Amino acid sequence: MVNMVRPDLPKLKVPICLLVDDWTVGDVWQEEKDFDRSWEFINDFADLVEQYEIRGKISFIPYLSTYKSPNPLPLGRIDTGIKGLSPSRLRKFIQVAKERLLPVFDISPEVLTHTQALDLKTERLLPESEWSWSNWQDEETLTEYIARGLEILKAVGIMANGVTSGCDFGREIEGLYVRAMLIAQKEVNNIPLTWYFLHEEPERRHWSVNPSVQYLDREKAEAVVSIVSGCREYFFFESRGWDEATPENISKATDKYLTADGQAGRIAKLFNDRSCIVFHSHFQRLYGANDRYGFMILKEVLHRIDQVLGDRVIWMAPSALARYWATMKAYEVVTEPGQGQMRLQFRSPFDCPEFTIKIVLSEKVEISRISADGRELRRIPVSDSCLSSESWNQIGNEIFVCFNMRKNSVINVEF
Repeated sequence: MVNMVRPDLPKLKVPICLLVDDWTVGDVWQEEKDFDRSWEFINDFADLVEQYEIRGKISFIPYLSTYKSPNPLPLGRIDTGIKGLSPSRLRKFIQVAKERLLPVFDISPEVLTHTQALDLKTERLLPESEWSWSNWQDEETLTEYIARGLEILKAVGIMANGVTSGCDFGREIEGLYVRAMLIAQKEVNNIPLTWYFLHEEPERRHWSVNPSVQYLDREKAEAVVSIVSGCREYFFFESRGWDEATPENISKATDKYLTADGQAGRIAKLFNDRSCIVFHSHFQRLYGANDRYGFMILKEVLHRIDQVLGDRVIWMAPSALARYWATMKAYEVVTEPGQGQMRLQFRSPFDCPEFTIKIVLSEKVEISRISADGRELRRIPVSDSCLSSESWNQIGNEIFVCFNMRKNSVINVEF
């Protein structure tokens, strides 16, 4: 009766996710910190998140330091104070991040300073970049370093469920990095399923731009997932050299992501491939010192996504993508045929909301009712190309089911 059961995209929609790097209370790449610009950005960005109901990740770098001076010094950590920023204003930065973004966005460290490596004992900057330093460390040292970033965010009330790699942090020793990240998350946040952002694939397509499960232990219910950006940072590269942000300039730059008719651009290609649409930028490239060109392009990109792709995409934070992809790789299913029905017994190390599967039957049989864990699912008309939460539809001999996966879930299909 059943030829195949395989996972599909959540609710049969294409996942989409925005990653914003480098943000903290001041631009890490400035010698003299511009706290006002960081403040304006986080509020304007939160407005966009609320307007378009987008999901994704924003970095919150735990340590701030001077940059490119003969003897760079830390300016402080966000849980104990930043030199040049009053305690009350620092609290306001943290409050906005927690109240306006944290409910819908993942917030991660990147990793500690995003400039030079920090001696954890003396809290002095070392004469080497974090990313260069990381690539000759052992697992124990990396674990302690990552844990410090997680601890600082936790101290201000932000439980970071993932990590952003500043530049190439950990690239050359990625296996050690992945294990260290998991150990740090378990020790600090008691999180056994985590994610990280390190890789960008602006040219490749299909599975190569989807999240990649780098570590999986089914028995311990542990996983580490790499979130891959599939887009070049056109917000920055297309706006360099502009004299002004004319409507024509903004439209032309936005076309690199998605044309107004939805027929071209990198996002259109990924959407048509039914690949994850993950795109990224950097705070200071969206919100430059003298212009807001990148931010203007972002607003138009979000407008076009809303107008052209609409409900055919589903906004997801990296933590949700990581959970979905880890579940896809880890679950097992046993099919039990019966009189006038069949039973699918699932076993998964992870719970996963809105998990979606395709059941291929050996012949077309009209389905009358489907339930998941005793709860009847709603049938969606075939004319609808997507599912809703806890629903199903049938097209010929294929059945699509969206349900909330539990560690032991049962789907009953009645004929």
